[in-house]
Amino acid sequence: MPAEPSDVAEGPAGPSADTAAIPRRGTGVAVLSFFGLKMVLGATILVASARWLSVGNFAVFSQLLVLIAYLATIGTAGVQTGLIRQIAAAENDDAVAREVRAAFSIWAVLALIVCLGSWLFATPIARFLTGFPQSAWVVPWLAVLAVLTGLGQLLCSVLTGTDRASASLFAQGVGLVAGTIPALALLRWNMPNAAALLFSGGQSVTLLIAAARIRRVLGQAVGTPGSVMPEIRRLLGFSGAFLLVASIMPLTLLELRAIYRSTLGLEALGYWLAANRISDVNTQLMGLYMVQVFLPGMTAARGKDTAWRLVRHTFFVATTGMATGLIIFLLAPSLLVGLFLSAKFLPAVPLVIGYFLGDTLRASASLASYTAMSQRRLVAYVGFEAAAAALIAASLMLLLHFDVPNAPAIAYVGSYILMAIVAWRFIAKLLGRSHAAAMPAGMTTD
Repeated sequence: MPAEPSDVAEGPAGPSADTAAIPRRGTGVAVLSFFGLKMVLGATILVASARWLSVGNFAVFSQLLVLIAYLATIGTAGVQTGLIRQIAAAENDDAVAREVRAAFSIWAVLALIVCLGSWLFATPIARFLTGFPQSAWVVPWLAVLAVLTGLGQLLCSVLTGTDRASASLFAQGVGLVAGTIPALALLRWNMPNAAALLFSGGQSVTLLIAAARIRRVLGQAVGTPGSVMPEIRRLLGFSGAFLLVASIMPLTLLELRAIYRSTLGLEALGYWLAANRISDVNTQLMGLYMVQVFLPGMTAARGKDTAWRLVRHTFFVATTGMATGLIIFLLAPSLLVGLFLSAKFLPAVPLVIGYFLGDTLRASASLASYTAMSQRRLVAYVGFEAAAAALIAASLMLLLHFDVPNAPAIAYVGSYILMAIVAWRFIAKLLGRSHAAAMPAGMTTD
């Protein structure tokens, strides 16, 4: 590594800086616990709705949950990740208060738009989602609960940004439980609309818990004078980058799957989708760790030595976690496919193995992407996802042209081998780039 100062601010040397580079063990446990709880509750809701509702009501309930997720995302413009980064980089309490005011300003405007639009277009929305205009009454109420869910997400982002990720995950977990239990009762009574309402309403508990934990920050945000337009512009820049990253790969895969289906048939596509669904679970866990632990830690890291310790620690955690899944699957692939999918998906085993391996390799690209975000390199943050999508698309089309078996898995693995090489070169360059020493934590000269 070069000897010049890095983009990560130089801070006082000593044990405290070194220790800060390694996340607290309790935070990692909290991430795993929350992820496990989310998966269990999600599976419970899925099984209960499938068994207790008619097929038509199952479709209604599922579509309403999709509506809740979309409205919550619209209501915050996807600023949660940017808010975590900005709060972790804030120099003092006043800076934190301004970021919180900016986030709430964005939320207030979009919440009004979401609620008003849902009220005006409730019937067309209900008809589009369920085919039944009788469900229109639930749409405005879902909109209100969805924007409250978005506000709870922002409050949890404040907790995470102020190095209280465990408290953030606890609040989110309690909200999930509070929504799932009454929703299950209403599903048993064949009431999909009301079940969706109560499921979403549980997130209001998250909002209350998070608000209680950051009441001092909220008080400062209300009492801090002055315009927050610069902070709003920065947060919207982060939100734009986040929304691009969230859209690029799914849209690319939609097109590739259409081509794959037309080339090899619907059954082959089903095997690919089965492997992809398993991979999605892995990458959700990795993404949760990156956002809750790595991003705020990397943003606040002072000194390139501290930053490198955090990078190495996170790489070890992410690759070990992904590789553990691969090893477990290799021990009994047929048994696990039969248990979690069905024996008819046994031909998908090579694809599943390939995706597990690709997920392990993907840790490097995720590290580079979130390192870029921590240093406000938004073009690079988006660029890593765009480059990965382009590589997967190009290699898959080439493999299909030559009729290579298991082309999706090979394209996935090959693409992330190349991305890993680029990722480590990027990290080395970013953390070793020459800048003025003693810069404020998380700030760059962009």
